[in-house]
Amino acid sequence: LLTNDSSLTRQVIETSDAPEPFGWEPQAVKVGDLLHFSTQRAVDSNGVLSKTARAPEGFDRYVDAGWLQMHEILGNISAIAEAGGTSLENVCRIKVFMDDWAVMPGVCRALADAFPKDPPAVSLHRVNGRPMLAPGVHVACDVIAYAP
Repeated sequence: LLTNDSSLTRQVIETSDAPEPFGWEPQAVKVGDLLHFSTQRAVDSNGVLSKTARAPEGFDRYVDAGWLQMHEILGNISAIAEAGGTSLENVCRIKVFMDDWAVMPGVCRALADAFPKDPPAVSLHRVNGRPMLAPGVHVACDVIAYAP
């Protein structure tokens, strides 16, 4: 996208309304009319499963981890998108990586709730191995949004 003769510019996007990156990466990078997000997970700025995306102690069998984590991820995507001059409604593609197919129904329900009409392209993938960055994290997303 960015060769020496390109007219496109690159802008790092960050907001305090979503967890601070805990590594070297920015929350997102805007190039032209596209906003490319760094991997989104339901973690806090220390890389630990966020308190709002985990079941209360002893109730993990009664809480839909897929829905809870995807709901939190979508909230973070929304905040970062807004900082990048766009909105959740302009998300074009979401690649969802899950460590277990058991979380897929909740993930799909959270996506359907967030995009009741004109949803983005979504691809669902199961990845082997645990943990996905941190104990209790079951969902990670790769996202691109249109940001005119």
